[in-house]
Amino acid sequence: MTMKKISGVLVLLLSTIILVTACGDKKTKTESTDKTAKSKSSQVSKSASESTKTSNSDTTPSSATKQEEAQSHNDAEESQWSKASSEAAKVMTVTEGREALREVGIDDSNLSNADINKYILEAQAAGVTLGNYMKSQGF
Repeated sequence: MTMKKISGVLVLLLSTIILVTACGDKKTKTESTDKTAKSKSSQVSKSASESTKTSNSDTTPSSATKQEEAQSHNDAEESQWSKASSEAAKVMTVTEGREALREVGIDDSNLSNADINKYILEAQAAGVTLGNYMKSQGF
């Protein structure tokens, strides 16, 4: 009977070893599969990142060019407005222009300072007062 017990214990021990080995292989295979998947995912991410960088570098010059053109346009417009403002200020200030418009019954609330400066210069060129010029323009 001891022989049966010993052989039973050995069978049980061998079964446990086989089971542990089989699960250990499965775990190793799973870890290996996870590492492979992570590596492939990393390669795909790097590839996508490089593609994005290439794409961005392709569009960056045109975006930068557009921004530079817009800035150049804004600078030119601001310079032109500044020049007009300086010229108009020699004749009258924007505040004085607004007061002159109100005196003749013209609502100046929808006119910008740049508009007022432009009309001051146009009135001066026409040789008339601002109020009369604006009335002649249909305001």
